[in-house]
Amino acid sequence: MSFLTAIMQTTSRDKLLPLDNMALETRVTLHKTPEEVHSYPETGAYIHGLVLEGAGWELGAPGQEGYLIEQKPKELHPKLPVVNIVSVELKKKRVAGQYDCPVYYTTLRGGTFIYKANLNM
Repeated sequence: MSFLTAIMQTTSRDKLLPLDNMALETRVTLHKTPEEVHSYPETGAYIHGLVLEGAGWELGAPGQEGYLIEQKPKELHPKLPVVNIVSVELKKKRVAGQYDCPVYYTTLRGGTFIYKANLNM
């Protein structure tokens, strides 16, 4: 949670915006593994290692974002590609066609909730 707050603080300071008006936006990249990433993102930070439960992920074509799909048989925890977490103004956060997916530390869920990632449907 501190890492995500730092992303919002850095962006709010750079753009001279109040921290209370910032929100996190999740942008799933086309990079399947962290080894495919060769530079830092323009804004925010890359993270990897997230898995889905009860859904799958369809990679988008070059220049397009992927989207959530139904879970494939025998694929219990499909991995998400590398994700770019960015901070945007609340009024500019994408909401249409987005699913607020809860992100947990562990697969046991419970009190390990971190934040809600917005994923394309």
